[in-house]
This record gives sequence, structure tokens and C-alpha cells, in this order.
Amino acid sequence: MSMTEDMVLSQVRRLTKRDLRLWVRQGWVRPALREDGPVFDDLDIARLRLLRDLRKDMGVPVDVLPVVLNLMDKLH
Repeated sequence: MSMTEDMVLSQVRRLTKRDLRLWVRQGWVRPALREDGPVFDDLDIARLRLLRDLRKDMGVPVDVLPVVLNLMDKLH
């Protein structure tokens, strides 16, 4: 299922538009790009939830996130 930014924000609680856009800019989430903006799939949503949990629930610092994500990506 393809979702726009607004759809993602309604699906992923406690995710701000600022964080969503930052994480896309950082390359931590890689949605498909269309003329009218980014389009997110189910894997993107799962990764956004993971990022949200790491930042908001576990307090992982922003500068440590790339290391954590890299290690998790290698496991998968």
C-alpha cells in the first residue's frame, strides 16, 4: 500500500512531520519519489515506527542512530 506524508502521519502515532522529513533527508527511510512527493510503503512504515521507538522511547541520540540502523540492517 502506498501512502503520502499525511497518511503516514495519521498511521504512525507520535511521529511529527519534522521528524519524518528529517529522517528521509538523512536517508534513514527511503520512500519512492513521485512528482507530487514521497510515497511510503509498509516497509517504510515499519522503519519509521522503529526510528520513533528508538528516539522517543529508548532515547537513542540522533548521532548514534546511523550506527544502530546500520547494525540492524546487517542483521536483516
